[in-house]
Amino acid sequence: MSSEPGGLYEAFDERFRTGRCMNGDDRVEVLYSGCRWAEGPVYVPAWRQVVWSDIPNDRMLRWDEESGDVSVFRRAPGTPTATPSTGKAGW
Repeated sequence: MSSEPGGLYEAFDERFRTGRCMNGDDRVEVLYSGCRWAEGPVYVPAWRQVVWSDIPNDRMLRWDEESGDVSVFRRAPGTPTATPSTGKAGW
């Protein structure tokens, strides 16, 4: 893990540069760097885990706060089926 993002993101809102929108811990911490395209991180307090989608690999990952480990939370089924809204394969 690293507390320095090293150019991994760009702030478009000045409040992120000045710290006015931060609450508590004001540093960015990289929890995992093995995704090309990830989205939707959510912290689940009851589990003490962060869960997010790893889009190209059709899976959801989780980071465990106690151990610091990252593991697969959910994989897409082996045989994708079309979703009614798009007609494309989905979960």
